[in-house]
Amino acid sequence: MVNLVAAQRPMLIGLMKMAGVVPHTVEIEPGTSMNFWVPNETINTKPKKSKEKPKQNKPVVVLVHGFAAEGIVTWQFQIGSLTKKYAVYVPDLLFFGGELGEKTTFEGIKKAGHLVHLERPCAYNRCLKRFLASLHAAHEAQN
Repeated sequence: MVNLVAAQRPMLIGLMKMAGVVPHTVEIEPGTSMNFWVPNETINTKPKKSKEKPKQNKPVVVLVHGFAAEGIVTWQFQIGSLTKKYAVYVPDLLFFGGELGEKTTFEGIKKAGHLVHLERPCAYNRCLKRFLASLHAAHEAQN
C-alpha cells in the first residue's frame, strides 16, 4: 500500500521552493522545535552586496492550518498564487509537521492520556500523540 501523502511530499517541497517559500526550523526550547515555511528573502544565507537593490516589502500573510495536517499540505493550492503579491508564512503548529522532538516520549504521551482517562491505551501513533498533546495544551491553558 502506498501512502499518497508521503509520495507527494518531495514534489510538494519542490513546488513550494519554486513558489518562493522554504522550510525553516526554530528551536523554541531544548528538545522542542517548530517548523515554518517562510519566504526565501527571510533567510539570510549570504551577505548583501552594497549595489544590490533591496527587495520591495510585500504585505505579510500568515496561513494557520487546522487540526488535520501540517500547514504546507493544508495550504498547498493557495501558496503559489499568494506568493506573487504577499510574503507568505506557514507555521506548522506544535506537534504537527516534522519530528515531535525529544520531549514527546512514551511516558509523556502516557501522562497526557490520563487527562482524557485513557488508563491503558493499546496503540500509539503520530496522530494519537498530536491529539493527546493538543488536549494536554488545552488543559494547561485552562489551569
